[in-house]
Amino acid sequence: MAGGARPVEYFGSLSGLRSDRGFETPTRRPDAIHNRTKQIRGLVHAAVPVGDRSRISLIAGSMLSTCQVPNTPGLQPAFTAYGQSAFDSFGLRARQVQRNSVAILAGQHSIGEADLQLPAFIRRSSIRYRPDGLGDLLFDGAASTVGRESLSHGTQGDAAWRLHPEHTLRAGFFLSQDTTRNVKDSTLLPLDAFDQAVDAPFSLRESGRVRQTLFGLYFQDEWRITDRLTLNAGGRFDTVSGIVEASQFSPRANLVWTPDEATTVALGYARYFTPPPAELVGAIDIARYRGTTLHPRPSRPIRCSRSGRTTSISASAGG
Repeated sequence: MAGGARPVEYFGSLSGLRSDRGFETPTRRPDAIHNRTKQIRGLVHAAVPVGDRSRISLIAGSMLSTCQVPNTPGLQPAFTAYGQSAFDSFGLRARQVQRNSVAILAGQHSIGEADLQLPAFIRRSSIRYRPDGLGDLLFDGAASTVGRESLSHGTQGDAAWRLHPEHTLRAGFFLSQDTTRNVKDSTLLPLDAFDQAVDAPFSLRESGRVRQTLFGLYFQDEWRITDRLTLNAGGRFDTVSGIVEASQFSPRANLVWTPDEATTVALGYARYFTPPPAELVGAIDIARYRGTTLHPRPSRPIRCSRSGRTTSISASAGG
């Protein structure tokens, strides 16, 4: 759905999926056992001009996915729990539910030869895994219900100033905070002095929270040396606080040559700063699982490429 009732522009989308192939099949069968999925996605976008030089935009979307976890028939249990040691792996009933939502509100404004943009965003994601309580315990020695939720919010500013026909200056910043909460409820089997599982299931609950803050600044000069040769040079400074404490300045340069309309040759250098994603890190204390069945870099790439309408050649090196 799309349209425009001046001065508002809008777009909307809603889709759904129902399939018997939620995950990759663990067997040679074309269709896995217990592998159904249901998914629904929605997206909306609206933009409102404010005067002749400004605009406010909103983008929001959400997704819900429920999946069965596929089974491999014919497996034999490796453990005994609650006096049972027989279970048909065909009948396992593990499931997973995932939710994602995001919203972005942005303002844009032009002042003479300068363009400004300031968006704010919020993103929420959650995933929950429900095991087959008895089945997982018999086959894996542990049955864990796992829930994880991540909330991220922040802002970003970008500015471009056409200082001269040959030079365009760009600068901006990024600030975000990510909070991840996780809860894990496990049913485990203890181990004896010979590391053999004992049929005495017990429960263990663990929860935690991880918070991380990211901040970055960048600056770039686009220098049009000739009509066919452009140099982009600049750098950025990033810092992260939370899971790790680190910061880095990253210089960047890129030379682009366009000998004709069909060919572009580029040579560039960049240094990247990649902190660990907060949503993938859980505050789990591995030491608590000892004695149970659940015991448990910066890059500097240099790139040279040539692209055309029918051919593409590239080479890169890093360390």
